[in-house]
Amino acid sequence: MTQEERRLETRKNILIAAQKLFAAQGFTGSGVEDICRQAGITKGAFYHHFDSKQELLLEILDHWIDIVSLSIDPQEIKKTSSLNLLLDIIDTMEPSFARSKDQLPVFLELFMKGLKDSKLKKINQRSYNKFVDFFAIVVSQGMEQGSIKTDDAREAAKILFSLTMGFLIQGLLDPMGEDWPKLTKKSIRMLLS
Repeated sequence: MTQEERRLETRKNILIAAQKLFAAQGFTGSGVEDICRQAGITKGAFYHHFDSKQELLLEILDHWIDIVSLSIDPQEIKKTSSLNLLLDIIDTMEPSFARSKDQLPVFLELFMKGLKDSKLKKINQRSYNKFVDFFAIVVSQGMEQGSIKTDDAREAAKILFSLTMGFLIQGLLDPMGEDWPKLTKKSIRMLLS
């Protein structure tokens, strides 16, 4: 195994260990020491890969966005109505949101912290750009199909991001106040139909 392969393997092990611990104990209940123990590494190795636990969490978020975008086959976008595809993503991701509901306030807090911390801001910006790029492609395909009625795919993707963040905040403030997935779908239909 080359040095680069070992580096990538260690980083992957840290991410896996952190996700397990965050799911079981929450972000604040999981210390760097716990993550290191779970991953079988030293604290020095942890800090070689990540400057902080916050940076690690944002990397997990970034990875989650990759999983969402990679889980959709580009050929499927061409076969399926892009509007329906966007609505299906909500159903697909809803269980993940439910499982990670305790982590969502931490994600939002880190997004806010990223406004002042330049390194976290770069990670936030990268995640945001991936989200917008992915949804711009889906919306653009829907415009070509005629299933989505908008004149600017990138602008619509930015609005989708804003809706996502808004619904996350509302869901945290009043989790039982609405059927949030249903309201999200209604909003997407209102925006893009």
